[in-house]
Amino acid sequence: FEGFRDNVDQYIDNLKPKDARIIIMDMYAPKARFVFCRFLPGFYAANWWKVKDTSCSIEELDSAIQGAILTDVVTIRRDNESTISGLTAAEYLNRLHNWPTYHQYPVHSYNTFGYDTAWAIALALNKTINRLTTDPTLSNISLDNFRYTNGQIIKDIIMEEFYATQFQGITGKVEFSRNGDRVSKIYIKQWRNGTLVLVAVYDKTDDTFTMIDQFQWKNNNTIPSDGSRKVIITDYNQVSYASTIVVIVMSGVGFVLALLFGIWNRQNKTVAAVKITSPRLNYLVCIGAEIMFSSQVFYSLYEMNKNTWKTSSTASIICE
Repeated sequence: FEGFRDNVDQYIDNLKPKDARIIIMDMYAPKARFVFCRFLPGFYAANWWKVKDTSCSIEELDSAIQGAILTDVVTIRRDNESTISGLTAAEYLNRLHNWPTYHQYPVHSYNTFGYDTAWAIALALNKTINRLTTDPTLSNISLDNFRYTNGQIIKDIIMEEFYATQFQGITGKVEFSRNGDRVSKIYIKQWRNGTLVLVAVYDKTDDTFTMIDQFQWKNNNTIPSDGSRKVIITDYNQVSYASTIVVIVMSGVGFVLALLFGIWNRQNKTVAAVKITSPRLNYLVCIGAEIMFSSQVFYSLYEMNKNTWKTSSTASIICE
């Protein structure tokens, strides 16, 4: 998670070491332009990126946004089903466009949510009135004689009835979760060549995901990875050539000396001074020294060529 106010560069740089490939953005259009300017939307205004307030050109932002996946809520239903008001979605739009003051004020794209919200509140209040009227324990309480002393009771009833409200609205079926969140459909769209294409629909009411089209990807339509493939490359520290030669020469000298001491021990094993040191033990010491110096030669050659010989199981067994 990264949040920023002014300098976006620092936070985008923080994402790179984390190998972030899927980036979810929750921001307004001005900040989104800075993010897309760096490395590559949500429901922003039309052509929201075509504003020259970043170091990127409009053409660069056009290129960066290609293939972006966006989510959007359903602002108006597509069928011809009558809603609780008795109007279909088409009839609602017709009445809206023919309203006398329609052209005098800007119309927000979420006007349908305002319409359904008004109906949800009205239905909740109507159910609250019926409940206050029919419940004998609440006979002295009504919306008309609201007092702060009974305000909590009325508030709780209104919220209970509001959460329980279900009806067919202009935006689709209107219902709410236990937390009061709207349960509705979500459109998944993809930006392709200047056009938003509907790819899938997620319906939260029955937890279904319906594919309308296929996602299109760059690089011959190859599905991008959600993370880089981590390949471990081991680069061993090798002993230098000069050091290896020095070790081999010294090991060779040691081997020759051990061999000479062994011969000398054999020739003088009857000498009293040699007999005291145990000639047989001297043989073992000389043989051990010869083995040690010989192995040092092979090991030095292996250390000098470790990156090359590491793939050879035979070399690893002999030299290690």
